[in-house]
Amino acid sequence: MRRREFITGAAALASYASLGQAGAVGIGRLGRQFGRLGSPLGGLKPQFSSGLTRTNTSNVRAAWAAKASNVLLATIGDSTMAGVTTGAGTTQAVNSWPAKLATLLQAAGINSGQNNRYGVASGTFSFLTGFDSRVSATGGWSQGATLAVGGNAFACSATGALSFTPQGNVTKFIIKWRDGAAGRNFNYQVDGGSTTAVNSSGTTQVASTGPISAGTSGSHTLTINWVLGSVTILGIDAYDDTSGRIEATIENWGISGATSANLIDNTDTQAGRFVEYGVFAPKLSLIESGVINDWEQSISVATFQANMTTLVQKMLTVGDVIVCTPPFDPSSLGLAANQQAYIDAMYAVAAANGCGVFDIRKKWGSYANAVANGWQAAGGTDPHPTQAGYLDYATAIMPTIRYALGV
Repeated sequence: MRRREFITGAAALASYASLGQAGAVGIGRLGRQFGRLGSPLGGLKPQFSSGLTRTNTSNVRAAWAAKASNVLLATIGDSTMAGVTTGAGTTQAVNSWPAKLATLLQAAGINSGQNNRYGVASGTFSFLTGFDSRVSATGGWSQGATLAVGGNAFACSATGALSFTPQGNVTKFIIKWRDGAAGRNFNYQVDGGSTTAVNSSGTTQVASTGPISAGTSGSHTLTINWVLGSVTILGIDAYDDTSGRIEATIENWGISGATSANLIDNTDTQAGRFVEYGVFAPKLSLIESGVINDWEQSISVATFQANMTTLVQKMLTVGDVIVCTPPFDPSSLGLAANQQAYIDAMYAVAAANGCGVFDIRKKWGSYANAVANGWQAAGGTDPHPTQAGYLDYATAIMPTIRYALGV
């Protein structure tokens, strides 16, 4: 009993603080144990985060405690959230930090998955198929006009098949699409089996199939076949609910090239990106807000801050928010030399709206240090992490997510 009182007292606080950057994800047995705990010793705030409280994580914490259904965590930002790694080919999406985070949580005994695909991740369908090996398509499938979470939606107006094979074992699929005028029809099948028809209702809205059985837990493929009219698919979820399993579902809504303005686009006021935020309603949003593209395109700090405020306040209407800073940008594009002013603006938005901040820059220290550790590529032009960098990002943010979940 005396030992428990000792490790939860002031001495423990001092001991944890003295770990420096090793901290919750540090080198050696003690650092790894803190990393597993996530919320060290049950009371301390995670390293590399600030402003986190039980109050500003109360929505996701309550949802996880109740475990009435899968708890949605969404990541909203640019290519550094999507998982872009220069030269990495079709393995990029499954090595993004949101995907790695789900793997780490599951390994720690916290049910989690990132078996989903939303949008084309950029402006072209060819980008997606060269970026995410889980997706394949034939015939008329392409990127559509609807600006959705995760990029332009999938669209088809002629014979074609869109297939998604999650990287993890699953038992259920859910298709989300843009419903509309009569005559926008498709069907779906699992593992090449029988087809089930889905016909538009005549009402423009975000629609969902509800759970589609894939059978026993394992590797499964969902295929969507065009039947009639102009079909728009927003995304596909998959998960494993064997024996009533409930998970923290991490949906990666990162978009390569997205600016802060792109991420609050409301062009389609019935089923577009800004509407989807409210319909999908994540209990926790991890927001980077496209800041790298803003400074590289010389979008002012004031405009960025205003756009990020709009996004944060939107997501706070449905859940909690943690602001996530981006990796270091070594380029000389636009206002990159002034990037710290944008980071300061991110902290200001978080403070003004009562949100916590996770700051990967506090972990990595500098671009030079990130390169030396293999987390970013050398060369002085590329802000994208390496796949080792995405894994380190996931490892560093994991204690923050555990704190938010209350585990």
